[in-house]
Amino acid sequence: MKRIFAASVVFASLAFSQEASVITHKSVDVNGHRVAEGPDVVQTKSPGSSTSTEIMQSVNGRSVPLERREENVLRDDASGRLVETLVRTYDQAGNPTQPTKQVLEERKQPDGSSTTQIATYRADLNGKMQLIQTSATELRKSGSSETSETLLQRPSVNGSMETVEKAKHRKVQSVRRQLSKRNHHLPKRWERKFRAGRETSDRSLARRSGWLRKMRLAMRLSTAGCSCIARRFRKS
Repeated sequence: MKRIFAASVVFASLAFSQEASVITHKSVDVNGHRVAEGPDVVQTKSPGSSTSTEIMQSVNGRSVPLERREENVLRDDASGRLVETLVRTYDQAGNPTQPTKQVLEERKQPDGSSTTQIATYRADLNGKMQLIQTSATELRKSGSSETSETLLQRPSVNGSMETVEKAKHRKVQSVRRQLSKRNHHLPKRWERKFRAGRETSDRSLARRSGWLRKMRLAMRLSTAGCSCIARRFRKS
């Protein structure tokens, strides 16, 4: 029988307005010995930046990093925000692999609409960051409805950015009803490998699905002493 423990130690420095925490995951085996259940997470937070490092014990018994995430908030105000995130990954021996960088820029409008652009870069063999993906999402609000359109692009063979996916999401929220629709469109040359899916969900408190109405009516009939009629109704 295993018992899992999660311990968190928090250190705060008022002089530098910096907070550090260490989260460890341990479990107890059948012999009562504590063993590592997952990676230790070391987090450091300060105004405008944060760092998170996952540390795991290797087969040689050494503590090696698995991933290090550095997030810097370059701008955050009423007009939007600009966030730069650097992710460093490591192999099982603790050697660094090719890092990735993500730049997120969000622009807010007074009416609640916003535009979010995300650029993802990956370092090549020479250590130079190369653009591997861009994402642009436009969010529009009108009353109780909310519509978002996302355009995903990746570099093509000749080096130019090519659209690989378009997605549109529309959501209508009211007191008694919530309607949500998602449409995904792929380029024609991608349709042979992937199928553009459309997902529509309609949840309404005013309208119940047919099987739910039948089950509830059957329960009422059974409670009233008409169990035979309820069983016959349930089969139909």
